[in-house]
Amino acid sequence: MNRSFRHWGNSFINLLFPKVCTVCRNTLVEGEDIMCIDCLLKLPKTTFASYYSNELTDRLVSLKAPVTKANSLYYYVAGTPYVRLIHDAKYNRRPIVARNLAETHAKEMSAKGFFDDIDVIIPIPLHFTKQWMRGYNQSHEIAIGLSRVT
Repeated sequence: MNRSFRHWGNSFINLLFPKVCTVCRNTLVEGEDIMCIDCLLKLPKTTFASYYSNELTDRLVSLKAPVTKANSLYYYVAGTPYVRLIHDAKYNRRPIVARNLAETHAKEMSAKGFFDDIDVIIPIPLHFTKQWMRGYNQSHEIAIGLSRVT
């Protein structure tokens, strides 16, 4: 009974304030969270999880950063609607976007063994004024999403 009441309550709230896709702004259907299935399928994903050495790792090593492996879920292409994912996670008070993307990516990376030799996930601290202005640290939200899967 309680579960049914919650479902009807959520449906009513969605009627008044529908959840929309962060990328295309279309209304989400049940089962979709921050992105519609169409945008999720068209996400410009990298294949970095499949390779120990990749474009991102090479770029960081060339900067003399002490990196042994690095990964990215998708290519950031300025001017595309997918930029909204990063902007919402960082600036628009939507930490759920960062957590959800991290969970999605962690599932993919776990299947490839990316986390096999990683013991700890530590978020990068954010300057206190930026954290105060944003209300949260996006790298902490990403760490939460990663740790939920790993």
